[in-house]
Amino acid sequence: MKKNDNSEKQTYKIGAVSKMTGIPAETLRIWERRYRVVEPDRTPAGGRLYSQRDISRLALIKRLVDAGDTISSVAALTLEELDSRAAGTRQAQSTLRMRTQGRRCRVVVLGESLAIQMKSAQTQLQQLSIAGYFGSDKDHASEVRSLEPDVLLLEMSTLHEGSGKQITDWLQATGAVHVILVYRFGNTAALAHLPASKCTILRAPVDPQMIQDQCQALFATSISATEEELDMSAISTAMVIPRKYDDETLARVALHSAAIKCECPRHLSELVASLVAFEQYSSECESQSPEDAALHAYLYNTTSRAREMIENALARVIKTEKIEI
Repeated sequence: MKKNDNSEKQTYKIGAVSKMTGIPAETLRIWERRYRVVEPDRTPAGGRLYSQRDISRLALIKRLVDAGDTISSVAALTLEELDSRAAGTRQAQSTLRMRTQGRRCRVVVLGESLAIQMKSAQTQLQQLSIAGYFGSDKDHASEVRSLEPDVLLLEMSTLHEGSGKQITDWLQATGAVHVILVYRFGNTAALAHLPASKCTILRAPVDPQMIQDQCQALFATSISATEEELDMSAISTAMVIPRKYDDETLARVALHSAAIKCECPRHLSELVASLVAFEQYSSECESQSPEDAALHAYLYNTTSRAREMIENALARVIKTEKIEI
């Protein structure tokens, strides 16, 4: 069986990549210049040529930025790290949606100053359920866990190198899904690699209404997304599947149908060629809105998966019929 030697070298122009990923072309240029998110090849005239791996990387970065991560915090991650982080984001969103369905967000306050503020405004916070107030040390972790909090409202006067681990430890120890961190001074770079799906960082001073608005924004995002939308998003950020057979190989396989008195190789080759053409069409189709761009990305990746299935069927026919290609 001969695979297409150029499958890993298939490239796409910036307009097609913009439609497939939902990232405006100008934003792509800025991200490349400032953060080197990808380094596409160039045509002799200087135009950008993106590989399938570039597209997969950009799609994952777009998903994470849309979920709240800063571009600077994810730009240097490897494709595998991006995929793992995106999977964590999807899991966090799903957990938030299930835990808060039909009820108010349960918040536990960790920190003396914040506790005073939130207590004084508790009657005005109609969208929150304040489950408890504690000091900001881990001695209370088991008590906090028993309250089954959705969100920890954590007060830290300063941020330092170990702050990220402290926050991660708090989440694991208490069973909360998200932490809203309120700090006064410190180096936020120490927290850059905390996923936005699990941590929101706010600079003091804040007021209770701001906290309530933040919680509502977190949970509204997770609740408003339907299962179909989440599935589409997962598909749109999937790895682009390289072709098994190039056009020349498909043509040769089709010619064998007459020799073996079986039309299956020809029909399968034609199906693959048609799916390849539709992949290109959907990647180049004009989008009038972000919804259009998401739909075309979905169509592109769904067709890519369908093409892979037909290619596998064709490979089996080639092997069974002992077709030399």
